[in-house]
Amino acid sequence: MRIRFSLEHLLPLSFFFGFLIAYTIHFKMDMFVLIADYFVKAFLLFAPLIIFIILFTSTCSLKAEREIPGTIAKVSLILYGSLVIISSIFASIVLSIFSKQGPIMPISAGVYSHVLQVIFTSLSRPVSLAILIGFVTPFIFAKTKHFQKILNASRHVYSAQARFFEILIKIFPVFCLSLGATLYYNLGKLAMSAYLISIGSVFVLGMAVLASLSLTVHKFAFKDVKHLSKYSVRAFLAGLSTGSSYITLPMHLKIFNQYFKLDKRVSDFILTLGASLNRCGSVMGVLIVTFVSASFSNYQISWQQMLSLAIPVALIGFGSPGIAGGTLLVNLPAILDVLSPSSPEKFTSTALALFIGGTMFVQVAVNTVANGYVALLVDYVTERTK
Repeated sequence: MRIRFSLEHLLPLSFFFGFLIAYTIHFKMDMFVLIADYFVKAFLLFAPLIIFIILFTSTCSLKAEREIPGTIAKVSLILYGSLVIISSIFASIVLSIFSKQGPIMPISAGVYSHVLQVIFTSLSRPVSLAILIGFVTPFIFAKTKHFQKILNASRHVYSAQARFFEILIKIFPVFCLSLGATLYYNLGKLAMSAYLISIGSVFVLGMAVLASLSLTVHKFAFKDVKHLSKYSVRAFLAGLSTGSSYITLPMHLKIFNQYFKLDKRVSDFILTLGASLNRCGSVMGVLIVTFVSASFSNYQISWQQMLSLAIPVALIGFGSPGIAGGTLLVNLPAILDVLSPSSPEKFTSTALALFIGGTMFVQVAVNTVANGYVALLVDYVTERTK
C-alpha cells in the first residue's frame, strides 16, 4: 500500500528534529531562537492585514451575490463563543474532581473589573479592528456604484495573498525546525513530569472536546467519520507544529479546502475568524497549568476555586493578544486574585514555563481542528436558512 507523505507529516518531524538537535548539542544555538522569534514577529505583524483581506474579500463576494454574510458571522460568533465557554467549564469540572474541599470564596469585584478591561481593550487590538473593518466595510461599499470595481480589485489582492501563502508554506519546515529547538531552550528547570502531566492533560481533554464536536458534525452535518478523521489528523499535525493559530492559518485553509467542498468564501471567512476568536484549547490549557503549577508550588486548589475560574478564564481568553503565552498572561491577574497563592512569583513562573513549554502547541492543534468543525456546522446552519 502506497503511503502519501505530505507536508503536514514533515512539519512535526522537523519540529522533533530541531528539539533533538538542541537536546544533543550542549550549547545554545541562538540561530534557532532568532529564526523562530523573527518569523513569529513578522507573521503576527502582518496578521491583521491578512485577516482583513480574507474577510473583506469573502464578505464582498457573498454580499455581491445577495447571500448571507451577516448570518454566517452571527452563527460563527455564537458557536465559537459557546465552544470556548463550554470547554472552560468542562476543564474546570474535570480538574475540580482532583481538587480538595475548601471554603466557598466569592469572586472579588477586581476579577470582574479585569474581565471587562480585557474585553474592552481587546476591541482596540489591530486584529479586532481588522475583523470589524473587513466585515463592515463591504456593506457600506455595496451601496455605491463603484462596488464592482472594489470587488474586482479585492479579488486580485486575495489571489496575490494566496500565492504568497504557497511560498510561505514551503519554508514552514525551517521555521518548525527552529521552533522545536526553541521549545527545548524554553523548558526551564521544572521537573519533566510537570510538563508531561500538563501536555498529557491538555491532549486528553482536547481530544474529548474534539470527539464531541466530531460526533455533532457527523450527526447534524452528515459528514463521514473516516473523512473527518483524516482531516483532523492533518489539521492537528499542522497546528501542533507551529504553536500559533495565525501561523497555522495558511496551512489550515489549504487542508480544509482539500477535504471539504464548501464554498471557499464561506470556509475562508469562518476559519479566519476562528484563528482570532477560538481559544477552546487555550482556555483549557490555562486551567490545567494553573492546577499543575499550584501542585508543584505546594499549594492545593479547592474545587470551589477551580470551578469559579471557569467563566472568567473563558471571557478573558477572548482578549488574548495572540503572542506566546498570551492567553495565560491576560488571565494571570484574575487567577492570582482567586487563588492567592503563598508564593505568587513561583506560581507565575511555573505556570508560564508549563504554558509555553509544550502545552501551547497542543492547544493550538485543538483550536485548529475545532475551527474546521465549527466551519462545517456554520455551513450546515446557513444552508438551512437560505
